[in-house]
Amino acid sequence: MDIDVQNCNIASPEITKFTRGNKSYELSTTVTLTLNIATGKKVRIKSFSFYNRVSNSGYRHWKMYISGIEVGDSSLYYPATGSTGNNTVKSTGTVPVKNVVEDLTGSITVLLKLYDHDAAYPNGNAQGTFRMDDFVLNGYINDDGGISGSGYQYANKGGYRYGFNGQEKSDEIKGEGNSYTAKFWEYDPRLGRRWNVDPKPTSGISEYSAFQNNPIYGIDVLGDTTYRFNKKDGSYIGMFDLNVGGQIGSYGSMKTIEKGKNKQEVWEGTNFEFADPANDSKDIRDGVINKLVFVSNEEIKALLTEKGAFNYADKNNPWRFYQNSKGGQNFDYSYSIIPDKYSAQGVSDQPLKRPSPLLFLPEGDYTAHNHMNFGNYLWGASGYTLGFNFATLQIGAHINSVKNPGTNGYPRQWDSPDDQNSIKKGAFHALQFKYRTILEVRHQAQIQQQGGYRK
Repeated sequence: MDIDVQNCNIASPEITKFTRGNKSYELSTTVTLTLNIATGKKVRIKSFSFYNRVSNSGYRHWKMYISGIEVGDSSLYYPATGSTGNNTVKSTGTVPVKNVVEDLTGSITVLLKLYDHDAAYPNGNAQGTFRMDDFVLNGYINDDGGISGSGYQYANKGGYRYGFNGQEKSDEIKGEGNSYTAKFWEYDPRLGRRWNVDPKPTSGISEYSAFQNNPIYGIDVLGDTTYRFNKKDGSYIGMFDLNVGGQIGSYGSMKTIEKGKNKQEVWEGTNFEFADPANDSKDIRDGVINKLVFVSNEEIKALLTEKGAFNYADKNNPWRFYQNSKGGQNFDYSYSIIPDKYSAQGVSDQPLKRPSPLLFLPEGDYTAHNHMNFGNYLWGASGYTLGFNFATLQIGAHINSVKNPGTNGYPRQWDSPDDQNSIKKGAFHALQFKYRTILEVRHQAQIQQQGGYRK
């Protein structure tokens, strides 16, 4: 199959601007790509991927058709206003086709429709821009007239050089799909081993191992897996040592040890987890998240105080807590206070539409939370402060998500596991730092100021 992404036919007259390479289109309703199949071959498409970015005033969603067959749909990426990610394109990831696409010959027509269901942008904006990079079709190829199924050979076309786990393919070494290259390794997927010694070995793990011998669970784009952040300013540094399984963050700095010939630089840092491991780590790799914000206990108390979480009159009052928890109200922290307090760091004022570039790491916690989950964290801390236990808060969050889709700004749904995780972490923070005691002490102080006393 011969597919050349430089040979693209753009739907006319709806598209008025096209640049090869990093493609920049004037926003329209559709984008059409025509990809040629070599003579005598037929193709089955199994999945696809592409990088994209749309301007903040543009459309919000895409739907794709391959040779007239609908294959997938999702949201377009639009970075937060004022963030450093404004020039970043984000990958869709590998998207399996939702309907069978096979026995294609001659050419493949890919139609990408841009549309909008967001109330704030009912028709999009003709002046907006849409960028699309590295469009890839994955599938199988066979001689025309061959038998479908096992007779197909796997093909990945579109000028894309990468494969398993995000590594660059090195087919010239051991044949197609048998070797991958990363910054710190050469990897053989048939053995699940690297064939060069790990230059940064971990004690107790073979120097030839990769992914801690679990390539399904682990993701290691560079040949290492820790996401490092600078402890001084929280800026993202990159992915490094494979020292634990899964997705792990670390904040710290480099330290010089030994002297003379033995002198070397080592990382001295503190590890932390992600509240949403799959999506947070992916957003870091895609350039959406680029900074870690350290939040002190005093900051958290100040945020809760400003929004009334230490209001004694609301203690053990389910109705008041429910009213304050609706979208747009005091305890909807993702919108009511986070955008204002962290605007200097580039936080989004519409996190459901434009994800923020920040992760928040509260004092005393070893879990970092994205913008929306940090709002859940503060909500959990508020609920526990006002007298509600962990189970009540988790059930209440489910009820709020199901009962209030209009004010919440998202469809009726159960709370996700990462939402629930952040709520529990927030409630534990309030327990750890004795927020209920602080509530009582402040109440007694108010009574004394008024010249009274409490029996």
